[in-house]
Amino acid sequence: MVLADGVAGTTQSANDSTTKVATTAFVMTEIGDYAPLASPTLTGTPAAPTAAADTNTTQLATTAFVMTEVGDYLLTATAASTYAPLASPTLTGVPAAPTAAADTNTTQIATTAYVQTELGALSSTSILDADSDTKIQVEESADEDKIRFDVAGTEVAVLDGTALDIAGNVLYDIDIKEVNESSGTTYTFVLADRGQFLRVGDESNNTSANSITIPPNSSVAFPIGCQIQIVCMGGEITMVAGSGVTLRYTPGLKLRAQFSTCTCIKIATDEWVLVGDLEA
Repeated sequence: MVLADGVAGTTQSANDSTTKVATTAFVMTEIGDYAPLASPTLTGTPAAPTAAADTNTTQLATTAFVMTEVGDYLLTATAASTYAPLASPTLTGVPAAPTAAADTNTTQIATTAYVQTELGALSSTSILDADSDTKIQVEESADEDKIRFDVAGTEVAVLDGTALDIAGNVLYDIDIKEVNESSGTTYTFVLADRGQFLRVGDESNNTSANSITIPPNSSVAFPIGCQIQIVCMGGEITMVAGSGVTLRYTPGLKLRAQFSTCTCIKIATDEWVLVGDLEA
C-alpha cells in the first residue's frame, strides 16, 4: 500500500521494536537517545572498557584505570620524594597553610602569622585577667627591672635581681628522706639532699650511732646558701667535715639526743654552719 504524501500516522511508544509504521517523530525520538560521536555530553554513569595498566593512548580512561595508575605512582621513589603522606608527613621547604582566625582553639595548623597575631594580643608589659586585677607585670615604671605579681588587686610578690619579696605566708612542704632506717652507721651528703629533711636511723629498727659527712665542693657542688636538715631518729649522730671542709658550730658536732635536729647551711665554697640542738 502506498500512502499519499502528507498522510499522518500514529507515533509509537519510544523503543518500540515491532513491524509497526514508524513516524518521523518516533524516528527522531529514537535518534535523540544516542550521543553524537563528536563531543558528546554524556549523563548518568557512563561506562567503558578499562584499559590495561600503563596504557598511553587516546583510549578513554575509566576510574578503575586512574586509581590503578595513581596507586602504582605513589609507590615510586619520585612520588615519595615529591608528595607527603597524610599520616605524619615530614614537610620540607616553606610549607604554607591558611591562617586561622584570631583566638582559634582547635587542631588546625597554626601559621607563623597566627602565632604573631596571638603574641601581639598580649601586652608587652603584663599578662592579666579579664578585669586586670590579677596579673604578672614587668617594669611597672620605666626601667624598674622588677616583676610584680598581683592577685585580686593586691600585690603579693615582687621579684628583682636580688630577691623575691613575698607579702604574706609562704606555704611549702619539705621533702623527707630516710637515711639508714634499717641498718648502716655512715652517710655522706649527695646533691639530691639539697633542701631535704633527713631522718637518720630509727627508734625501733636502727638505734646505732651514725656519722654524717659533709663532702667537699670538689666532690658534691652544693650551691652556696643551700640547706639540709637532719633529725636524730636512732642513736647518736656526729657531723663530720669532709676533706678540706670547714664546719662552724657551737658547742660541738654531736646531735644532743634522740629527736634532736640540726640544719646545715653552706656559706662558702667549702664552709658550712651547723645550727641546732648540738653538744660537744
